[in-house]
Amino acid sequence: MDSDHKFDLYVTIGRTFAFDNIDAAEGKVSMSARTYYDEIKKFDYDSANKTISFSMPFSWEPSYVSQVPVVHIEVQFPKSIKELQANSYKGTVNGRDLDSRALVIDDYSAEDGRIVHFVLSNDMLTSLAEKIKGNVANFTMSPVEKPKFPMDITSSDNKYVFELSWVPDIIGTGTPTTFVMNLQDANGNLLSGSSFDFVLSQDGKEIYSEHLQSGFADYSTQYTFTNPGTVTLTAANINGGGQASSAKINLIVLQGRNSATSQPQQQQPSGCLIATAAFGSELTPQVQFLRNFREHYILSTASGSAFMNAFNSIYYSFSPQVADYERGQPWLQTAVKAGLYPLFGILMTAERAYGVVGGDAGSVFAGATASALIGAVYLWPAGLAVGRKISTMMLIASAGAALAALVITLIAMPVLLSMSTSAFVIVFAGASAIGVANVVRRAIKVK
Repeated sequence: MDSDHKFDLYVTIGRTFAFDNIDAAEGKVSMSARTYYDEIKKFDYDSANKTISFSMPFSWEPSYVSQVPVVHIEVQFPKSIKELQANSYKGTVNGRDLDSRALVIDDYSAEDGRIVHFVLSNDMLTSLAEKIKGNVANFTMSPVEKPKFPMDITSSDNKYVFELSWVPDIIGTGTPTTFVMNLQDANGNLLSGSSFDFVLSQDGKEIYSEHLQSGFADYSTQYTFTNPGTVTLTAANINGGGQASSAKINLIVLQGRNSATSQPQQQQPSGCLIATAAFGSELTPQVQFLRNFREHYILSTASGSAFMNAFNSIYYSFSPQVADYERGQPWLQTAVKAGLYPLFGILMTAERAYGVVGGDAGSVFAGATASALIGAVYLWPAGLAVGRKISTMMLIASAGAALAALVITLIAMPVLLSMSTSAFVIVFAGASAIGVANVVRRAIKVK
C-alpha cells in the first residue's frame, strides 16, 4: 500500500426500554423500544386511535443532522393485539409523514412479537430538518388499511432484501391476489439468476408452496385465499442458503365479499398504463413511484386535480391501445423504459420543489418545474422547428401570462382550472423546449 487509508466508523450500542402494563383491548400488555441513538421517552399506546407514540431527544439543527448517518429504533409489540394487525404502517416524526421505506416489518426476530423498525437515513433526516426545528423527535406509528409499496423485508442472515408488492391492496378471501417480488443484495442491487421458495402458511400449516426462479430478479405468482386470518409469507431458501437465508412477513387476510368460486372484483387501474406495459406490472417500483407522485402530490391540491381531469380525458383516449400494442413488442418496451428514466429524475426534482412551499402554491411551483424540465428534455427537437420565429421576450411574456391566468382562476374562477392548468403546463413546457432549442442552434452556429 502506497499510503494509509482512513475510514469513518460509526458504532452504536442498542438500549432496550421496556414498557409494561399498557392498556390494550386484550388487557394489559408489554411493549418495548430498542434504540440505537438516544433515550426513549413518553412511550404510549392509544388503543382507540391504534397509535403507538414516543419521543427521543434529537437536534434538528442542519449542521448537526448532516453528521448523523442513520437513526434506528425497533418497536416491539405482541402479535396478539388485533388493532395493530396490519400489512403496513404509517409513521410520522413531529407531524411529518415518513417515507414508507422508513418503516420495516420484522416478523422473524421474535416468536410472539412483531418488530417494526424505524430506519431514517441521512437523506430522510436532512429532508425532515428543512421543515422541523427544535431538539426533540416525536414519533408515531399506526396501521394503514392500504399498504404503500414496495415493502422491503431483510433476510434473517442480513444478506438479502426481499421486495414485495401485491394487488389488490387489501387481501381478501375469494379474490385472487397477485404477488410481485424481487431480490436484492444488502446494498440494494438487483440479483439476477436468483431463486427462492415462495411459501404461505396459516395456523402453523403450509397452504401453498412454489419454487420461483428468474433471470431478471423479478418474480410474480398468484394465490386465492379461502380462510381469513393471519398468513405468513416466506421467501425461503434464498439462492440455496437454507433456513438462514429466508425473509418472512405476516399478512392479514380479510373475509372477502366473494366466495372462492365467484368472479374477482374489478381492480382499479394504476393510471400509468403505458409505463405498466413497459415495466411488466403496476406493482414495480417504477410504476409505484409514478402513481405515488400522482396521488400524493398532484391530486392533493385543487390545481393538480383539475389538471389531472383534463389530462385523463386525453390520456385514456389512446393509452389502452398503445399499452396493448406495447406488450407484444419487446423493442418498444425497452424504448419506453429508456425514455421514462429521465422522467423519474424530473419528478423527484418537482417533488422537492413542492416541499419548499406546499399546498396549491407548491403544486404550481412543482408544475412549473416539471413542465419546464419535460420540455427541455423531451420536446426541444420540436422546438427547433418553431424557435426561429419566437423571441426570448415572447417566451417570458407567454409564461408570465399563463402563470397569471392560473393564479386568477385558482383564486376567483375554480371552474376554469382545468383549462388554465392545461394551458400553464403546455406554455411552460413549450417555452422551455424552444429556449433549449435556441441554445442548441446557437451552439451549432458557433461550431
